[in-house]
Amino acid sequence: MAKIATVVGVSGPRLEGARDPLRENEQKQHQRDSSSRFCYVKEAIRHYQESATIHGVVNVLGPQIYCFRRPLWTVLVIVMTSMTAWTLYNQIKLLREHPIKTDTKVSLRDHLPFPAVTICSLNQYHRQRVPNDPMTRNVIFYQSEFAQLTDAFSRLNPSDLDNLIDVSGDELLNMSLYAAPRIEELFYLCEWQAQRYKCADLFEPVNTTSGTCYVFNADKINPRLATGSGDRQGLWLILDYDNGNSYYSQDIQAGVKTIRLPYPYKAFSNHYCEDTKKEGYVNRLSLFEDYSNINCQAQCLFDYLIKTCGCRSYFDPGSFNKSELLACACTTECEVTAYSADLDFANFASFFVQKESERLNVSRKDALV
Repeated sequence: MAKIATVVGVSGPRLEGARDPLRENEQKQHQRDSSSRFCYVKEAIRHYQESATIHGVVNVLGPQIYCFRRPLWTVLVIVMTSMTAWTLYNQIKLLREHPIKTDTKVSLRDHLPFPAVTICSLNQYHRQRVPNDPMTRNVIFYQSEFAQLTDAFSRLNPSDLDNLIDVSGDELLNMSLYAAPRIEELFYLCEWQAQRYKCADLFEPVNTTSGTCYVFNADKINPRLATGSGDRQGLWLILDYDNGNSYYSQDIQAGVKTIRLPYPYKAFSNHYCEDTKKEGYVNRLSLFEDYSNINCQAQCLFDYLIKTCGCRSYFDPGSFNKSELLACACTTECEVTAYSADLDFANFASFFVQKESERLNVSRKDALV
C-alpha cells in the first residue's frame, strides 16, 4: 500500500522591516485618491474664482501681486458671508414667529353687507349763516380754492388785518358747524330698500377735513344688509345742494362728493403689530376713537404742529394737551381693514364762484365754469 505524505509548512515570525506589497499598494492608491480630490477641490475653487462676481473673491485667490492684500480681502469676504448668513437666519426666524397663513372659503349667501356711504356738500358753508365778522370771513376766504386761483395772497397786506379782532380756533370750529349744510337742507328724499325714511334716521353727521358730512351705514358691528340688486333695493336719494346759498369753500365746484366704502375685508402682515382686538386693550390715541396706523400718524402730525407753532386747523378732531405729546411710534394693527373707496363728483363751479369771478373780473373765470 502506497503512503501519502502531507507536508504542512509553518511560517516563522515576520522579520522586522520586511516589505508588504499589498499594504504599499493600498497606501499608494490612498495617496492618489487624496491627490485627485485635492486637485478637484483646487480646480473647483479656481473655476469659482474666475466666474464669481462677488467683489473681493478675485483678490483673495488672485496672483502673487495680491499677496499683501490677501489677508484683508479674506477677512472682508468672511465678514460679508457671515453677515449674509446672519441676515437670512433672522428673516427665517421672523417668518417662523409670524407665519403668513391664508384660508380661502367660498360660500353662497343670500344677503351681503351694504357699503358705507358718505356724502359731503362741496359747499361747506351756508352763506346766510356765515357770521358778519371781517376776520372770520377773511379766514374762510383765504382757505378757499377761489383765493388760490385768483392769487389773492399776493395782494394781501398784513397791515389790513391789524384792526380786525382775532378769533380762536374753537370759535371757528363752532362757526363751521353752525354754517354747515344741515341734513334737512342737503337731503330732499331718502329711501332704503324701496321704503321711505326720514333722512335723519338713515344718516348721521360726521366732522371731516372737508367739513360736516353725513354717513350712511356707519355701524361696523351691525351693518345694514342688501338682499337684492337694483337701485330701488339699495339706497335711493334726492339731494339739494342749494347752489343759491353757496359761499367760499375748499372746492370751487357745486354739488356733492360721494364716497362709497365697501364692507371691509381683513388683511394681515408678518411684523410686530398693535393687537387692538385683545381683551382689555386701551387705545393710546387721544384724538381718535379707534386706533389705526393712519390715525396714529395723523395724531403725531397734529402734536408736532402744536409743539412747533401752537396752532391747528379748526377742522382737526379732538382737543390737545401739550403736556402729553405722543411719541411717533406707530405700529400697524394686527387686524388691518382695507377699503377700496369710490369717489364721484361733478366738476361745475357754484353760482357764487361764477358771480364773484365776474365781479372781480378774474382772468381765469372761464376755467371755473
